[in-house]
Amino acid sequence: MLLSSGLQAQADSSRPVKGWVKYSDSDYVISFPRGIKIEFNGAPGTRLMLITELENPKDSFRENIGLMSEINTNPHTKLEHYVTASQVKLNELINNFTLIESTRTKINGVETHKLVYSGRQGAYAIKWEQYIFLINGKAYILTYTSEFSSFGKFIDTFEKIASSLTFK
Repeated sequence: MLLSSGLQAQADSSRPVKGWVKYSDSDYVISFPRGIKIEFNGAPGTRLMLITELENPKDSFRENIGLMSEINTNPHTKLEHYVTASQVKLNELINNFTLIESTRTKINGVETHKLVYSGRQGAYAIKWEQYIFLINGKAYILTYTSEFSSFGKFIDTFEKIASSLTFK
């Protein structure tokens, strides 16, 4: 179920969720369920990747959550500039790109923009949910990537993970 009003109504992220791992980096803290693999070696700008296990022997796609960041060199850049640039880039990179939702919301009192979109990558029909933040001179992008047919299985967990994200 997608939350139409955003994540601000979710539990206080300062309280750890029982059974979850809390990871703290130099500029953010995020929590996630035990059993999700954490990796740090990804594309340039990737801060971390959280990767699920395969669901069964026939499953060939690992749903994942990535956090990327980049330095915002223009102090006058607004969140809507990043959103527009992201949509243009996504349309270029994703076959059959379809924007499903584009809304402004808050997570833990921090303004963010939520994008939900779908498309194809190779043989896979994919659906994404993404949050874009501008914090302390950096752009942060938190993205959930799933096979289209499995999106609903993990969306609640992703939104809880997203609601745990705090910036230092």
